[in-house]
Amino acid sequence: MESTDQASDATATTQVISQPLSAPSTEETAPQPTAPQKVVAQRQRRHWALSAFFHVLGLLVGVALGVVLTVGYLVWLTPSAQPTLPNTSAATGPGTISITVDDAFLTTVTQTAISSANTPVPITNVHAHILAGDSIVITGQTPPIFFFGPGHFSATAQPVAHNGRLGVHLIKGSLGGINAPTQVLKLIEANINQQLGGTAFAPIIGNTQYVVVGVTTTAGHMTLTLQPQRAAP
Repeated sequence: MESTDQASDATATTQVISQPLSAPSTEETAPQPTAPQKVVAQRQRRHWALSAFFHVLGLLVGVALGVVLTVGYLVWLTPSAQPTLPNTSAATGPGTISITVDDAFLTTVTQTAISSANTPVPITNVHAHILAGDSIVITGQTPPIFFFGPGHFSATAQPVAHNGRLGVHLIKGSLGGINAPTQVLKLIEANINQQLGGTAFAPIIGNTQYVVVGVTTTAGHMTLTLQPQRAAP
């Protein structure tokens, strides 16, 4: 009996051990975000997007302002160079003489005049083009406005002989794609005429004072007609 009981105990023990043991599950289901949490997350994403937008906008404004200040500083430091008077074809005695100037000469005069003018925005890269039919076209560039690219300046002028001197009259112009204010055109016109008045277009030959009495233009050239100044009656 004792051996039988021992065999039964061994069999029972063997049966218990041979049964698979089920380990407790350690996996947990991730909690799903609640509706308030979703709203908070959306607000955070919108906040980050707006923050990035305003950072980029501030950077662009800073760059644009820096360019404007730099260009203005350089223009302010540019010395006012006096152009050299072109060759004069003069008679040996009293009579009519002529002076011919070209685009390069007029560009130098115009660049100096505009750089010293207190325009609302600096105008750089100035060029003057003499056209046939008593017409002059002046072009230039203005600093970039934010991210819209560089602006453009253009003006149409007419050469005139006034009070014995050469001058120009600005008829119309545009600044940054819109009509240039009349005050700006008058300011540029006055500065150009001041520069032209300082180039001795009314020379004294011998004892005779010559004055400008007429001006005509062809493509790229402008011819001034000078005559002896008449004494006032």
